[in-house]
Amino acid sequence: MPEKIFLYTPLCFNTNQLGMHCEKCRTACPEQCIAPDFSIDLSKCNHCGLCVAACPAEAIFAVGYTGEDFRQFLAREDDTLWFSCQKNERESHFPCLGFLDFRLILVALYSRHEYLRPVVLDNSACAKCNASVAKKLTGILDKLDYFVESGCLKATASHKCQKPEKLLSRRDLFKGLFRDVMALGLNTLNQINGQPAQLKRQEIFAEALQQLPTLDGFPITAFKNIAVNETSCTACGECVKNCPQKSLGMQVEEGNLAIYSNSLGCTECGACLAACQQDAISLITSNSLETIHCASVPMPLCQKCGKPYQPINGKAICFECLLKE
Repeated sequence: MPEKIFLYTPLCFNTNQLGMHCEKCRTACPEQCIAPDFSIDLSKCNHCGLCVAACPAEAIFAVGYTGEDFRQFLAREDDTLWFSCQKNERESHFPCLGFLDFRLILVALYSRHEYLRPVVLDNSACAKCNASVAKKLTGILDKLDYFVESGCLKATASHKCQKPEKLLSRRDLFKGLFRDVMALGLNTLNQINGQPAQLKRQEIFAEALQQLPTLDGFPITAFKNIAVNETSCTACGECVKNCPQKSLGMQVEEGNLAIYSNSLGCTECGACLAACQQDAISLITSNSLETIHCASVPMPLCQKCGKPYQPINGKAICFECLLKE
């Protein structure tokens, strides 16, 4: 019998990122079912999905929170997308709404590409069922307040929304049956493989960005950028090299190391902070969705050849001279 939720350790940043000690999944879990060694006590797990949303490495896989589940949900022909949990709506794709983050809601809002698609979060029972999920959804609404104020994003608890009754035609009935059969087939395949599939949240977000003609209305301050203390920075470039999302870049410009950042790719994982031995990196609220120049740091000169270089482990000579020793 496959586990309904599990941590795939090869993807976990604690396994593959320099100096990382991430506990975001443990902090997010309201039932404290994730141990210090990151094993999961399934007897305590209520399958809320909060750990799935919290994991910046997307290393936690869970039944009902897969990329295929989310893409099928977006493919609905309904004019308005209603996010409901299976307790509120038996036919829902999702066991709970705790797996959501503001990026996935943005994808839903822009899923029609040519115009904003109305989205409703059915959080009417969250406060009584799972206070942590209720708080999470409130945080998403706060980040996306522009869409709330414009009426494109609503929550049932605050907007008194009521889902309209929908009479099924024969065509809709067979389409629904086909969707259920496909979902059953995918779940069966996952059981054969012994594990649920990955959500791939960042991949879904990146695919959606490529389809957008403009980023007008995007919540700039919901994203993060880095700030670099140029006095402390040694121009080693470890922050860029260790960014798992490749949202940081660097370029040598006339003896200086220029560091660039794109907030749309940043997941606030903290890998750049952990990699910087000088504590010269900090995360700040973004003020642009474009790639921005964060710092320009003078590179040290190699004590042997005199050329500018990026120091490795505090070495006073460049890599080429190091190889010659």
